[in-house]
Amino acid sequence: MNSTLSPDPFPQDPIYSDTGYSAQPSLAYGAEIDLRKRGQLRTRTLIGHGHHCGQNGQICPDISRLTTALESVERILMEVL
Repeated sequence: MNSTLSPDPFPQDPIYSDTGYSAQPSLAYGAEIDLRKRGQLRTRTLIGHGHHCGQNGQICPDISRLTTALESVERILMEVL
């Protein structure tokens, strides 16, 4: 929880504010890979976040209001086998 995602930042959204329990939105990471190149190792980078209640499945690229969520992962590596 942070100043953006406090207990009631979305009073119009019953899914988020009805129970009084809130959470950070999902974070989305991406990497460009070539599936034909076996053994390649790629670093995944943060490309955005999901809706605060997971309503629409879209990725919002604006991460300027995220705080502690940005500290939860140092690096994600992906290998093509």
